[in-house]
Amino acid sequence: MIPALLRPQDRFCYAEIFYAGGTVAKDISSGMLADDLPAALNCGYAQDQSRATVVVSEARSWDTVARHGRA
Repeated sequence: MIPALLRPQDRFCYAEIFYAGGTVAKDISSGMLADDLPAALNCGYAQDQSRATVVVSEARSWDTVARHGRA
């Protein structure tokens, strides 16, 4: 679904999945999701919060940055 939503000039970055505990299987990572997208999308992957801030630092004044997840 993501490839259908993004334009060539858009950038997308996955942050790592937050597992809050319990018995959920930890058999997928955001890196795997990013690798599954077409290379032409230039999808990024941030292993931790500090790497996700790179997206904000590269944004220009007319860009929109949407952030979801823990602060």
